[in-house]
Amino acid sequence: MKALIIENEDFAANNLKSNLKNIALEIDIVDVCKTAQEAVLSILKHKPELIFLDIELDGEVNGIEMLTEFKNIDFKIIFTTSYNHFALAAFRINAIDYLVKPYNVVDLARAIEKMNFIKIGEQASKLNILSKKNGNVGNQTNTIGFRNQKGDVEMHKYSDIEYLEADGSQVFIYFVNGTKICNTTASLSDFDIILKSYGFLRIHHKHIINLNEMNLLKKSMKNDHDNLMGAGGQIILHSGKKLPVSRNYLSEIRKFTLI
Repeated sequence: MKALIIENEDFAANNLKSNLKNIALEIDIVDVCKTAQEAVLSILKHKPELIFLDIELDGEVNGIEMLTEFKNIDFKIIFTTSYNHFALAAFRINAIDYLVKPYNVVDLARAIEKMNFIKIGEQASKLNILSKKNGNVGNQTNTIGFRNQKGDVEMHKYSDIEYLEADGSQVFIYFVNGTKICNTTASLSDFDIILKSYGFLRIHHKHIINLNEMNLLKKSMKNDHDNLMGAGGQIILHSGKKLPVSRNYLSEIRKFTLI
């Protein structure tokens, strides 16, 4: 299998090549590139079946933006990245596999094994959503994609989201029209990282709200027996939905309520 390494750090590239020789003799590294420009030319020349793509590359174009140069992605991709909270959150929301540097041989072997079950071009739709819709690369838009339990990606406007609620390993996204979907690929913290730039606020370890849907912040009272009253109070949305406020998040909420 012809493969290409796109990595701006020499040590990381050499380490990857060395590990591949030990665990994947079937992979033939045909080139190593440091920039997106070099990578595009090399992919067109060598036509690899697999690329190891670092998200953070030298130059103005990052790894994911580089992929937009190809109308048809006819190769498989294993992403590599340093620990970037924003990028990793977007990857998990869109169910895209990745390796966090420094990764070990076990992680690398597992990633290669997964590639055996992915068809050429299968990753393209996920990458299109990631690069164009989630705002972590490319132009920001007013929509976000949520992967539902069927594996399909539903596009929604940020303004249509009322609040998010964590329930175990699942995150439920509730919309102002009364509908909801369930996402199982990302945590509430992942959504918090992405959504805070779009007018959303974490109010509790289980809840994130759209600030535009907030109607009332009730102060916590000692004798209040409402089981939806948190230690920091309670938020009532325009729909009438009541959500508890954690004391840990109260100071951030007050920044938006001027109290």
